[in-house]
Amino acid sequence: MNLSRKSGMLAATGHGIRGAFSWRLILLWILFLAIPTLLVAMPQWRLLMPMIGYSVDADSWASTFNVPAIGDLIMAIGRRNGSPVPGSGTALLLTLLLSPLLTGMLVTQIRQGGGLGFRELIQGGIAEYGRLFRLLLVSIIPMGIAFGIAAAGMSAAGDAADEAIYAADADFAKNLAMIFGGIVLLLAHSTVEAGRAYLAMDGRLRSAFRAWWRGLKLLLRRPVATLGVYLLTTIISLLAALLFITLRVNVSAAGIGGFVLAMLLTQLIVASLVWGRIARLGGISRLADAPRR
Repeated sequence: MNLSRKSGMLAATGHGIRGAFSWRLILLWILFLAIPTLLVAMPQWRLLMPMIGYSVDADSWASTFNVPAIGDLIMAIGRRNGSPVPGSGTALLLTLLLSPLLTGMLVTQIRQGGGLGFRELIQGGIAEYGRLFRLLLVSIIPMGIAFGIAAAGMSAAGDAADEAIYAADADFAKNLAMIFGGIVLLLAHSTVEAGRAYLAMDGRLRSAFRAWWRGLKLLLRRPVATLGVYLLTTIISLLAALLFITLRVNVSAAGIGGFVLAMLLTQLIVASLVWGRIARLGGISRLADAPRR
């Protein structure tokens, strides 16, 4: 890695991090993502209330994460409804449909700069929905190929594990296949994110396939900088989310105060992941815009 590319990666990462502190955009993401979350949570609540809502152990279950009890509840819900998470399919579909809108708000902020209000962000998300929805469809190509390669690697690892003499050799083959599959999926997703970055920097670019193709060329031209921005922003956001997850696990949700604190920590977990997404796309957009500056 030469010095110019190294400094470009760090400068782009810093640019993305600075631009990610947009409380309006993060709040809008949290509110919109709460819709599919409620589609899953409300049926769960209706099912769980008759089962544990009036139990003498309800307070203790709310105070700690009782893994055996949670496992028993999931199995009981699955036997009653045929699915341990009813409504998850609808929620996943709605999340996918909301994704272009949410990314469109982010694209609008990247192109126009910070300081946008709620109305401008939502209007920008609606205006960008078509281009980003088309890119979502185009992303099936690289992600599908990546999933296929990862599945082939897992299959080969399974065959090698069956022929292995020692259990350690079988585990090594499976772990190696998982790492390989993760790298392939990361590379594929980074090209899609780079494609979104080109849509953010060029409002006249209408072809989703061309945007993804430019993203692929950016990865090939500047692999260290592109993957560096991708990984640095993602790791920072995951570490922040892990911190809030640790706090959430150790906080009792019993009582009104505990419930409010638990909900706040849960939203901070979501906010950390959203912040990481904003920083990642903002940083890669800086790389995509580099030839124009």
